[in-house]
Amino acid sequence: TSGNATQSLNTECELRSLAFNVEGDMIAGACDDKIYLFEKKGDEGFEPGFWHLVLNGEGHAVTALAFSPDGEHLAAGNEDGDLAVWETAEQSVISLEMKCSYGLLSLAFSMKGDLLLVGDDAGGASLLKCPPPPPAVVAKG
Repeated sequence: TSGNATQSLNTECELRSLAFNVEGDMIAGACDDKIYLFEKKGDEGFEPGFWHLVLNGEGHAVTALAFSPDGEHLAAGNEDGDLAVWETAEQSVISLEMKCSYGLLSLAFSMKGDLLLVGDDAGGASLLKCPPPPPAVVAKG
């Protein structure tokens, strides 16, 4: 990059896809088949987070990323058509995980976060309903 860059995000390989969460305090970056989460650390800028995700095995480059409007979910798609959505707090895959016929190029959540728009490399688009998060477990004591 050039111009007025204030920080470089460093990974072991080239970042191919990037997404900000709505608060602007998290960045997801796709590098080959891995997804890195960078967290804002005050005035120091963004630092690599505590987790790295691999989308459905190794070897297929992640090509699309999107945070849900509430920042609680991160959707990722790859060049082989794999799609998954993670809960960012728990770092776990939720029930939306599928295989598409074509490589995925773009992802976008609706403003309510209940729909996910998926664009593929064959020129198609699909609108998927996102499942609600599992109910919270309340400890009784």
